[in-house]
Amino acid sequence: MSSLCSNDILGFHTRRYALNFLRTCQSLLPHAEVDYTSSTVKRDGKTLQVRVYPISIDVAALRRASKARRTVREREHLLPRLGEQTIVRVDRIEPSKNIVR
Repeated sequence: MSSLCSNDILGFHTRRYALNFLRTCQSLLPHAEVDYTSSTVKRDGKTLQVRVYPISIDVAALRRASKARRTVREREHLLPRLGEQTIVRVDRIEPSKNIVR
């Protein structure tokens, strides 16, 4: 925690992760001043800014993929089966976990 707090800015992918970090600082670093409003941690005369930087997706590429022949063909294959017991799996696009290939 001490090493992380020696940075100027620390970024997380979600607000929840950033908030959890602030809570952890408050819990584990008794001399740190945690400000939830400004998302900062002050410790040993240094201020750490905790920020949220979500991983974005390429919306244009996703729209193109939705109109691709293969996608249309798969959709047409599934449509007649609606009404039967059908399981369709949908993954979130998470480039950091290499789900999109």
